[in-house]
Amino acid sequence: MAKASKSFSDKLKSKGAAKGVKHVRIIRSVKDPENGAIRFLDRIASIPLEGNLDEHLRKLVEETSPDA
Repeated sequence: MAKASKSFSDKLKSKGAAKGVKHVRIIRSVKDPENGAIRFLDRIASIPLEGNLDEHLRKLVEETSPDA
């Protein structure tokens, strides 16, 4: 019988992920200035559970902005 596939969050739980943090994937799209193609950039970030999640995500997005 085949095993059930695990989701990303299930894998984190089974490996004893740090308590008090949440892992999220940030995906951004940018336009390539050379040929106009759309490129996708992704990053996995650990965010502490205390505090406001939206504010922390906004700060991460501003830090990784390719426009800066």
